[in-house]
Order: sequence, then structure tokens, then C-alpha cells
Amino acid sequence: GRSTGRERRKERERESEPKRKRRPSGSERRRETRARGCRGGRTSQTLNKHTERILLFSFLLSSSVIDPGESMDNNKRTVVVTGFGPFGEHTINASWVAVQELKKLGLGNDVDLHVYEVPVEYQTVQSLVPSLWKQYHPQLVVHVGLSGMATTVTLEKCGRNHGYKGLDNCSFCPDSQCCVEGGPDCIDSVIDMDSVCKRVTALGLGVAVSVSKDAGRYLCDFTYYTSLYLSRGRSAFVHVPPLGKPYSGEALGRALQAIIREMLELLSQAEDKINCQHEH
Repeated sequence: GRSTGRERRKERERESEPKRKRRPSGSERRRETRARGCRGGRTSQTLNKHTERILLFSFLLSSSVIDPGESMDNNKRTVVVTGFGPFGEHTINASWVAVQELKKLGLGNDVDLHVYEVPVEYQTVQSLVPSLWKQYHPQLVVHVGLSGMATTVTLEKCGRNHGYKGLDNCSFCPDSQCCVEGGPDCIDSVIDMDSVCKRVTALGLGVAVSVSKDAGRYLCDFTYYTSLYLSRGRSAFVHVPPLGKPYSGEALGRALQAIIREMLELLSQAEDKINCQHEH
């Protein structure tokens, strides 16, 4: 009948109409924004030139008007500590858990402590690390990372410039496979990690501490080298094992607190020695 024909025409019209898209949720929009950032069209060459400018600017700034460690309260020292976000099978990154535990404990009333979670992304590291040095002019920056193979808390002596082949969370790695084109192959921390290791071990915290010369050529090493390059060696890197293998987040936080306090003490002793030499 006629009514049946009208119904069929309406049905065909509905089928020919484009389907309305479901509005994405907030979490879906954030994931898509992150994905677009990861798929960004910047070439490695452009990225490296951009990085060189940031590093040079921050290096000159940190060595000019404002002394390292200066804060709003001149009696306080400024320390920045970073941990990493999730990556691979590590949906909970022990390094960030340890840093959060350190934040609860603090470093004493004479230290301004700032903590940051760093995404496991080369491009983010290349912009975030210089911004931390520029913003805070800290006396010390300590980066904390996770090593799936570690069974001790490991103090890294140096960062290396070349050999970065592993893909980050954005499936990206620099085409040059290096942190800073033209930078030295290796930069040592000014902090005597062997001394820190001995001093912390003597405290009897129940957490084993060791020293290493190879931070792994992934985002940990990449971050460390970038920070060492900026600070003329006034940076440190600490690797922690996965949670429960064998230490809890609380135990790792206590170990970080002791380690950073010893690092600050060694830096203060070195500065006092330099000031004494200048006076004479």
C-alpha cells in the first residue's frame, strides 16, 4: 500500500544519512591529543636544532646572573627530583612511586624540594629538563629511573650522548641516536658517587646501594646526559628496582632521602673548599 511505500522511502533515507559520531570521552580526547603529539611532523633535524637552542640558552642562563640553588628564601637550597611515568610492561613505575614517597618525607626545613613525573618520551625530555633548570636554578637535580634488572639502588656516575636506538612511548627515537649533536661522548657527575654509596651504606638503612657507569642508553640515560650537559655536571641519576623486588616504595623513598642528603653534603663541602681557596 501507499503507507508501506512511504515507510520504505523513509527507511532508505535513514540508511543514506551519515551516521552521527559518538562524542569521545575526556580520556579518549586526551589519548588522541597525546597520539597527535607523538605523530608530530617535526623531523629529527629540526628537533635537534631546537634542542641545541634550548640547551645553549638554559646553560648560559644557569651560569650567569642567578647562582645555582638560589631560592626565594636565601637560606634554603633548591632541589628538583624527577621520576618516570609508565612504560612497556611497567604500568606502575617504581621510580615515580619512590619520588612520591620522598616528597612525603622531605629533605629538611632548609631544602625546597620540587618533584616531577617525566613521560617516557624523548621530545618531552628535551623540553622539560631545560625548563626545570630555567625555572628553579636548583643546586641539584636528581633523576630517578626504573631498571627492571636491578636488585639494588644504583647510583649512576655518568651520562652518554650516543646510542639511543630504543623507541619511546610514542614509538619515536632521534634519527641521530644522540642527545646533543656535537656534545661530548660522556659527561661525569661532579658528585663522587662512590663516596655517596659508602656513606649511605654506613647508615644501615637495609637497602643495598651500588654504583654504575652505564645508565642504559634509553630515556634514563638520555635524561641524565641532557641534565648533565645543562648543569656542568651538577646532576645525579639513581636507578631503582621494580617494587617488591625486593624493596617497597617506602623503603626506596627513605633510601632516596638519605642519598640526596649525602649528595648535598658533598656539594656543600666542595663549595666551602672553593670559597676558602678564593679567600686565600
